[in-house]
Amino acid sequence: MSKGRKIFLITMVIAVVLMAGIPFSYRLISWAIVGTSASDDAHSVFIVITTTYLFGMLTFASFFMWAFLRGEFNNIEASKFDMIDMDKRYDRIEHTEV
Repeated sequence: MSKGRKIFLITMVIAVVLMAGIPFSYRLISWAIVGTSASDDAHSVFIVITTTYLFGMLTFASFFMWAFLRGEFNNIEASKFDMIDMDKRYDRIEHTEV
């Protein structure tokens, strides 16, 4: 991968993470305001919702970084062609068995 393409890819990843992070932060702040200014039930709901939300986001971020560092996004078109070739092979096998 060329240096310019790598810089572009890193810039786009940072931009997407920032664009996703703004609503995420807004949601957490609004939950914190409600959770700290209301009754004890609201505190419990705030903890459960925030924990679930953070766990989901951390899971997604972990899988994304794993795939990115593994190089899964280097050639995203290859899997399409592999599936087309596999489908043609299955069709040939199916027609020869009939």
